[in-house]
Amino acid sequence: MPKKRHLKFLKPSSNLPSNAASSSFASSVVADHTSVNDLLAHLRVSQPSTEPPRPPISTLPSVPPSLQQILANAEPPLPPRPRVQLGVSRRNRIPGPPPPASWLVPGADGNPSNEHEERIYKVGYRGEDIYEFPDPARIEPHRLARLTLVAMAREWSFHIVYDQHYLYTLRPGLKSALLAYIAAYNPDGVGINGLRVLFKDGPSEDDGGGWEAEAETSSNEDVKHMDLTRALGPRLPWKDLCAFFHQHQPPGGATGKLPHVEEPTQDAWDLSPAPPRNRFSSLTHISLSHPHPTMASWSRLTIFTRFIPTITHLSLAGWSLPASVEPAGVLKRFARGLLCLKWLDVRDCNAEFYETLMEVEWDRCWRGVETVVCSQGGETPEWVAKERGRAAEELKKCIRAVRQEMGGKWCSVVV
Repeated sequence: MPKKRHLKFLKPSSNLPSNAASSSFASSVVADHTSVNDLLAHLRVSQPSTEPPRPPISTLPSVPPSLQQILANAEPPLPPRPRVQLGVSRRNRIPGPPPPASWLVPGADGNPSNEHEERIYKVGYRGEDIYEFPDPARIEPHRLARLTLVAMAREWSFHIVYDQHYLYTLRPGLKSALLAYIAAYNPDGVGINGLRVLFKDGPSEDDGGGWEAEAETSSNEDVKHMDLTRALGPRLPWKDLCAFFHQHQPPGGATGKLPHVEEPTQDAWDLSPAPPRNRFSSLTHISLSHPHPTMASWSRLTIFTRFIPTITHLSLAGWSLPASVEPAGVLKRFARGLLCLKWLDVRDCNAEFYETLMEVEWDRCWRGVETVVCSQGGETPEWVAKERGRAAEELKKCIRAVRQEMGGKWCSVVV
């Protein structure tokens, strides 16, 4: 059998002092209740640091040592001053960054800001009153519709391409207003492409036609105002304008095929073609003022009057005297094509033009004219304005004398 082992326990030495035993016991008790973080913090404070103190971080811009020697220890520049917010009150401030300073500079709405708009001021600029006729449907300046029309007029070339499939859907009143704003804010005018897009014809054969074609045709027939100020030029020649107004319906309808007729053949004199159909049958106001110098043709204007027999308000501001041997005869033929005329605008015309207007038959073809505007504007020299004013006064006396003699309506001549 194995032998039993007897363990011997040694007694603690009695030679240790009593205070040493108590301190070791206290340290063991403190160690039990002290965390590691407290011990590390105690060591950092009790032991001195051997690293040098770090300099404080400076927010001022530093200078390289090489430049510091050249500048002879010059002081660094001062920090920039805070920006002052112009025109923004802290009480009614809108959340977000402040607006740019260029947005806060007050400026007139009609002042030209670039070369593109300066061309408008040279000839026939109308400023805030963009309406050429006395009785339009005006849009208030603070309305969103006006801001939209101004933006579209300034970028008309862009909208012709990117909005060509939607512009024709505007109602007739907005189409007339858009033409007026284009005449006032775009020096290039509407152009023949703009007219074709704005007054788009009915759908083609592939589109199927139907009620959409009837709606577009009726929309064009309801147009009453058309402002083509500064439009006559390379982008809108007389040939394209007459072709645009001349809407001839072929005998076979849209396809151009002759219908099948079972009746016997009629005489030649009974087969006369039907008169051409006018695209704008309700048009009463049109402005052809300030055309390009090469487009001021009275012979072509006389031909164009055949497509606008219902015109009651006409603006020919800026037109010159017909360049012919008998200018009075040209004006008489022109007047005979506008029997419904009531309002005539001949502003900014030369004195010879007013003198020639005295030869027009104011008691016959133009007996219904009630207002003639002969005022002068723009950058007209003083001596030219006086000469034109004198001729306009003579025209005023002539018209009133003819009306009093023949017993016609009273005509108001604005000088």
